[in-house]
Amino acid sequence: MNAFSCKSLLQIRGVELDNNLCSLCSLFVEDPFHLFLMCLMAFNTWLAVANWLEVTVVLPNSLISLYLYWTNLGIYKKRSQCFQVVWVSVIWSLWLHRNVIIFQQGVMDCKEVLDSIKLRSWKWITSSVPDCSFSYIS
Repeated sequence: MNAFSCKSLLQIRGVELDNNLCSLCSLFVEDPFHLFLMCLMAFNTWLAVANWLEVTVVLPNSLISLYLYWTNLGIYKKRSQCFQVVWVSVIWSLWLHRNVIIFQQGVMDCKEVLDSIKLRSWKWITSSVPDCSFSYIS
């Protein structure tokens, strides 16, 4: 997850920033763990995605644990592949929304993030996991 240039990682690399607070909540230092899991906005996004997919999710204490938990929700191989795609879609959508906030003065909008996750997941799944039963509409 260090491939994402979060504010804390940029500071380590010597980049000067106005602040190192999370772009989504402005409450805590923006590192990958906070941005993609512990930030209240990210946390609520994961819960909304779980609700959309009608699964119970426990949010663990690391991104790797979340990935392993999330991808094991699918008992069958195709379903597991679908959950992998959704996991990547959540991470990517949060990152893109964070960039809109930073570079286009956007505001955090959980509904917009969830809609982009649904659409992105549907597009990616229908193109890469052809026999997966998946509905964009909840």
